[in-house]
Amino acid sequence: MALVSVIITAYNAEKYIYSSLESICNQYFFNDYDVFIADDGSVDNTPNVIEKFIEDNEFRKINFFRFNDNKKIPTRANFLIDQSDSKYLLIQDADDISLPHRMKRQTDYMVENNNLFCLGSQAYKINEHGDLFGKLSSVPLKNKDIIKSFSNYKNAIYNPTAIFKRDVFYEIGKYNTDSDSELIQDYDLWTRAIISGFELGNLDSFLVYYRVNPKGNTCMYKREMMLAHKKKWEKFICLKNRR
Repeated sequence: MALVSVIITAYNAEKYIYSSLESICNQYFFNDYDVFIADDGSVDNTPNVIEKFIEDNEFRKINFFRFNDNKKIPTRANFLIDQSDSKYLLIQDADDISLPHRMKRQTDYMVENNNLFCLGSQAYKINEHGDLFGKLSSVPLKNKDIIKSFSNYKNAIYNPTAIFKRDVFYEIGKYNTDSDSELIQDYDLWTRAIISGFELGNLDSFLVYYRVNPKGNTCMYKREMMLAHKKKWEKFICLKNRR
């Protein structure tokens, strides 16, 4: 049983997945982890690139599941998490890069701050060629400020920077696979954690290179995601007021 399981869902990520996996398997001073990756019905060369990486890194514990149909991130992430048995789950997007000290920094902090359900971080921005061109907007560090940010319909924890507790993930109902949460499964999960009384946090450190991918969900569905955030928060407030 590993302390941390890295969860990766991939769809048409042939240009980025090798370097993304490489960044996970080259973490400094931390070896107590395994990797679970699902190809969600890619129609490009993504599965072959993943298999090539596994061949090149036989010493690493990588669990690869290949699917012929496309079920989207929440369904595939739930499946992968069901296969794991670790205490913590670390999210890695198929086109992003984790800095070498990410896993140790976040795991150490979670162990030292057992009150937290989830911990994110700050992130740099890279373009589709891997060039650094800025930083994502700073996210708040403390739980109360994160909640305030959510009330403005902003996701205050960047999903590919997140690590969270597996047992609490199940306690609050896993990722929501309903169509209204398909693009915002992270925001939906964080709001359910808050209403259940669990705390969230962010490190004031840059631990991820976040790829601004023109074909990624964030770029293609930005307006739809913002509207979904608004609806989800309003639903959250209604549920909170009933308690």
